[in-house]
Amino acid sequence: MQGPIPMVRYVLVNGVGRWGLPTGVLFTLLQSRGSDDIVVRAAVNLASFGVAGVFFGLVTWRSRGRQHLAPAASPVGPLAASAPISGSSVEVSTARAGVIGAALVILLGAAMVFTFRENPVLSVLALLPLAVGVRTIVVLAGKIRADHREIELRTVAGRFALMWKDVTEVDVDQNGTPLLLSAGGRRLPLPDRLYWSGTGKAALERLIGAQISGRNIPSRQNKWVHYSWPRGVRRDSPAG
Repeated sequence: MQGPIPMVRYVLVNGVGRWGLPTGVLFTLLQSRGSDDIVVRAAVNLASFGVAGVFFGLVTWRSRGRQHLAPAASPVGPLAASAPISGSSVEVSTARAGVIGAALVILLGAAMVFTFRENPVLSVLALLPLAVGVRTIVVLAGKIRADHREIELRTVAGRFALMWKDVTEVDVDQNGTPLLLSAGGRRLPLPDRLYWSGTGKAALERLIGAQISGRNIPSRQNKWVHYSWPRGVRRDSPAG
């Protein structure tokens, strides 16, 4: 039985941290021109959108949070319980990540330019959410293709792949969702299932779960997993 702590953690990270506070920063930047009470305005915006983020987190918790939370015995959650599927290749699109990232970059970029003339120091507040938007475009937007031999991520930054037999560890978020595959010093980030689209979603979930559980790949929870970048996994030649 899940207690209140996982729910609180989910709401704070996904609702407040990923949506509420960045939106509050954005609105503060947009409203800062010619304002003498910017500190008060920032506090009000962050508090208001922080509360809105709590409600957003609670709504998404009910719709997708519980079903993806990892049980205590298995940090990869329901994927680990999935039955293996055939060796055929499956593919999903993560293009919606690019749309979200582009919107974030455009809005925050405009806000920084708008604010910089009046308050250069304040404009720095947008750097972190802006970096998140850039990472979303560069690392997450594209396609995931996988079969029983390997998993490949194709984005605007290139093609990145790992053989399943080389994977030594998987990092998961607070919900037990596998988001980073490691093979020694090499790392391959995986877009969250929130960004997946296409008919292969369920098949890819089963395939990833079957590989992680079938190969007994150890997992660990990593609160920084949403900020990981590919390392040592670039593919220069077409897949065979």
